[in-house]
Amino acid sequence: MVRAVAFDFDGVIAESVDVKTQAFARMFADSGPAIVQKVVAYHLEHGGKSRVEKFRHFYRHYLNRELPDNELEVLCEKFRELVFDRVVAAPLVPGALESIRQLHSDGLLQFIVSGTPGNELEKIVARRKMRQYFAGVFGSPERKGELLRSILDSHRLQASEVLFIGDSATDYEGARISGVRFVARSQAGDLARWKARGVPCLSDLNALPSYIAKLNSLTALRES
Repeated sequence: MVRAVAFDFDGVIAESVDVKTQAFARMFADSGPAIVQKVVAYHLEHGGKSRVEKFRHFYRHYLNRELPDNELEVLCEKFRELVFDRVVAAPLVPGALESIRQLHSDGLLQFIVSGTPGNELEKIVARRKMRQYFAGVFGSPERKGELLRSILDSHRLQASEVLFIGDSATDYEGARISGVRFVARSQAGDLARWKARGVPCLSDLNALPSYIAKLNSLTALRES
């Protein structure tokens, strides 16, 4: 039975992926359009990675130099300033709040597992007045597989009892590493990619409670 649900944040709870895409593009605008194109493509392909990992990749592979820690801190703070208020104000994914409320009412444990820095994520969720629905809100620097494993251990959950909802290859890999179930929040442009991997998809979160109810009904039938 599914007893707990973990959500990525950007693109799963909030429609905030574009906010961060635009911030990365703006921060590298002085490096020219070819670099911006590479930055945006990498960000979109590796949506669940932390900004720290992305900045290091951009500097090493696109600007051909290592990024000192002091410069990295400045970049991360500038990025936070660019995105924080816009992420707080971003519209929710259709059905997100209603489903989160319903699952909370049904007694399921809920978590957020994101590549956003953990302290920043806590503030965003609190500002959105959603913190009361979650047993934990977790972000970087830990990677998603590690965070999911920690949730399993600290809440004495079996991997088969946890469903992780993500929208990136990084999310999928985190689920694979930890062994938890995975469903993709998929939009039209990436549906074929998920289907090729045999990953179940939801276009939004309106059907999430019924999807979980169906999973649990099938489990009950197998065990009867």
